[in-house]
Parts: sequence; structure tokens; C-alpha cells
Amino acid sequence: VDRIDYLSQISSQLSSNLIDRGKQLYRSTQYTEAVKVWQQAIKSTQEPLTIAMLWSNLSLAYQKLGQWQNAKEAIASSFKILGTVTDESQAMLKVKAQALNTKGSLEFAIAEPEAALLAWQSATSTYVKAGDRDGEVKGLLNQVQALKALGFYRRAIKTLEQANQILKVQPDSTIKASGLRSLGDVLQLVGNLDRAEQVLQQSLKITRQDKSTDIHSEILLSLGNLARLQQNTKGALEFYQQANATAISNRAKMQA
Repeated sequence: VDRIDYLSQISSQLSSNLIDRGKQLYRSTQYTEAVKVWQQAIKSTQEPLTIAMLWSNLSLAYQKLGQWQNAKEAIASSFKILGTVTDESQAMLKVKAQALNTKGSLEFAIAEPEAALLAWQSATSTYVKAGDRDGEVKGLLNQVQALKALGFYRRAIKTLEQANQILKVQPDSTIKASGLRSLGDVLQLVGNLDRAEQVLQQSLKITRQDKSTDIHSEILLSLGNLARLQQNTKGALEFYQQANATAISNRAKMQA
């Protein structure tokens, strides 16, 4: 290995380590620290797709911090770099889909659900083109958020059923539980309480063994809301107490 290749390998490894470190910080809600690490990672690589992905990650972290202008500039930087990539490799499509998802989350956060829906629809179709089934499901679930905000509950149910058709043939996972929870929430909104309870209980069963994320607490919260709709005040209180006890983040505890 000549010196140039060797230095390139060192740079690539450093960037990879920083990316992973940033993800760990982000998952533990240390968003300011994640921003610093990902900014350092951008300086450590010249690979366009890696840089585009990092700018997308930075936008997500800025969104969590409520730094909307920084979030807009970061996702704009991601798309600017993607515009220089001419090939349509699987890797490029996945990074583009991630950037579209991030763009949708930003627009949804600043109360632009129509724009968010368009971005998430584009993200979903890009994941389909990349052959990424998990990404496709995430895109569909994101679309549901926008459809619910716009009051399009029937379309939301149709979109969720599409996602759940994919999830049926996949093993139990957090994504599967999240999809079922979303379906249960929308079924509540349209008054199908019996089906909502069935779906939410199925979702809860998936997460009983893994309580490392807020999804278990969020499902209990949904079950509490359902019990309240069913005039079961005692049951609702019990679900809310369980949701609070199992919540990971302060946000989830506050909701409970």
C-alpha cells in the first residue's frame, strides 16, 4: 500500500469512528456533542456521499436542538453535495432517501405538513428504488405523521396497511412495533376502538423483551389514551403509570 492509499485508509477509518461516535451521542440525546463530532467527521473525509450523509445527520441534531436555521442550512448542504454525484448507485440512493427523510422531518417540525408529505413520499420511492425495505417502511410511517396532521385519516390507514403488509413477512422489530402503534393510533381517530386495541396489544407484545427505546412507553401511552376513550379511567391511569415507569427520555416521561 503506497503512502497516499495508506493516508486515505486512515482518514476513512477516522471518519467512520467519528460517525459511529456521533450516532451514539445522538441516540443518548447528547445532541450538542453529536454536532461537534459530526462536524469533525466532515473535515476528516473527502468522500461526497459520506459528507452528504453527515450534513443530513447534522440537520437532524440541529432540529433536536431547535436550531432551525442551522438545520435548514445543513440539509441544503447535503442536497448540494448530492447534486454533484452523477451515478445512481444503491449507496447514493440510500443517502438521498435519508436526506429526503430529514428534509421532511424539518418541514414537519416547522408546521409545513404538506411539504413534509411530499418529501417523505419522495424518500419512500427512493428507498424502493434502492431495494431498501426497512427504509421503505420508515418512509411510509413518516408519511402517516403528515397525513394525520392534515386530517387525512383514511389515507393514513391505507398507508399504514401498506407498511404492515411489508412488516408481516419480517421478524419482530422496533420498526414493526412502531408501525403497529401508528396504525392503532389512527384507528382510534376513526373510531375503530376494538381493532385499535388488538393492534396496540400486538405492538406491545413485540416490545416487551426490549425496553431500550421509548417505543414501549409510547405504546403504553397509546393504550392509556384508548382506555380513556373507552371510559375506563382506572385502566387509563394504570397504562400512563406504566408508560412513565418505562420511559427513557424526558419527553416520554412528560407525555406520560
